Amino acid sequence: MKINFPCAKLNIFCAAVFLLSVLALFTAAFLAGKDGKRNLLFVTPSQIGTHGIDVNRIEEFIETGFLITYEILSTERISLAYADFTVTLVRTNSCYPQIIKRGLSEGAFFSKQAWTGSQRHAVLNETAAFSIFGGVNITGRQFKIRGDTWIVTGVIDDGDKDASRVYVPSSIAGGNADNFLVLMSESAGLNETFIKNSLKSIGVHDTNYDFFAFDTRLNLFFERPQVVLCVFFGILFIYILIILARRLKNAFNDFKIKLNNHYLKQIFHENRKIAFKPIWLSALILLCPALSLSLFLHTVSIILPWQDIASLKGKQDIFYPYIERLYNFDQVSGFLFIFSLIFLCFSVIVFIRRK
Repeated sequence: MKINFPCAKLNIFCAAVFLLSVLALFTAAFLAGKDGKRNLLFVTPSQIGTHGIDVNRIEEFIETGFLITYEILSTERISLAYADFTVTLVRTNSCYPQIIKRGLSEGAFFSKQAWTGSQRHAVLNETAAFSIFGGVNITGRQFKIRGDTWIVTGVIDDGDKDASRVYVPSSIAGGNADNFLVLMSESAGLNETFIKNSLKSIGVHDTNYDFFAFDTRLNLFFERPQVVLCVFFGILFIYILIILARRLKNAFNDFKIKLNNHYLKQIFHENRKIAFKPIWLSALILLCPALSLSLFLHTVSIILPWQDIASLKGKQDIFYPYIERLYNFDQVSGFLFIFSLIFLCFSVIVFIRRK
């Protein structure tokens, strides 16, 4: 479909759309990292049927290793004197809020002692607190699950506005966990390589598990607009090179004409500009491809590590809404990245055809 805009208007339109797409890429990157979910390593099975790790084995590892948390989900019914409520029961450990980095609206999360002693302590998210008890000031309240009495120790703001979630010690029912969040710390030597090697002692290997470093994923959001801008300026320098080559040809022709009618010394004395113009144009012509090549090589150096970044597709329901939020931003950022590159190529083709 041919666009019947005047040339200037079309150029402005293309430039505006391109700049807006790049701005949208940076905006998505800033929003993705807004809640500060950094220094986290998400570990999830890469193969169907991978056996999870026993929660007691995980807790033993934490004693001498580093902080790990997990979620074992099930659907349960909470019974009160006046009604029953369906909730998502989340069996986890005591370091969950420290790793997830979510605050409590009321009370406290169940303690390590409560986990070790298999005490029936429960923490509700705000959605569950409001739907079941009508508010968040519910520390000390009790409810029953399958006839067993549980006591509420606190209310957590987990960001889930849709589902009623109840967090309880996984030690009570035991079981295996197959998805983990690990708190990393570069200053303490807890980098991704060290954590991967350490987790082998409990049966977590990179052959059967995928590792998603939140920092790497968030950095990817900022790298995408960098790649788009590098490609843009690389093409721009090539276009400038073409213009300079034409001017250099004209400058040489002018110089040859002058040289046919004047001595070289006379040309330098009367019109130095015409003598030096081919020289500085030649210098710029050598600079442009160097800059363009440097940008393209930098682009390749950014893109090559991407092939080792595993996809979050199919994992967004785990550790909801944290992974789901990251996945959604990844989808938006990926779409804007592809759109920006395609639109840039489209704009270049239109510009060349008009020239």
